[in-house]
Amino acid sequence: MSNRDKISLYSDRAITIFLSLLIFCLPFSKAMVEIFVWIATFIFILKKIIMRSYYPLRRMLPETELNMSLTLFIAVNALSLIFTSDYRLSLRGFFGKEIKFLAIYFMLVETINSNKRLKVVLIAIIASSILITVDAAAQYFRGLDFIRHYP
Repeated sequence: MSNRDKISLYSDRAITIFLSLLIFCLPFSKAMVEIFVWIATFIFILKKIIMRSYYPLRRMLPETELNMSLTLFIAVNALSLIFTSDYRLSLRGFFGKEIKFLAIYFMLVETINSNKRLKVVLIAIIASSILITVDAAAQYFRGLDFIRHYP
């Protein structure tokens, strides 16, 4: 296995783990979601920087059927920044939300490329669903949420 393959394999595994943790934490921890998305994004960008000598610039992001639509969507939203009344808030929303979600999309497309990785993501979704269902049942019967202890 070449160094390029090892870098790609280990970074994809790490990204898969952090995206799965992000998915697991979605219903109950905004802070953990932010932490996991930024760690995954950092690893993704680091991988792209290290691998740039192996890939031409046009292949830095995976090619999907949605790329043209996403490009148009981002262009329209970037254009709307010109006419905003609050540049600070709009730029924060654009870079903090839209670009972040676009990065998550491309990370998922690139790293969840096998049935094994898809299974890991699905297990995270199912585990999170089970946890939230048990929490809802506990809150219903005990009157107290066991995750955050809210009444």
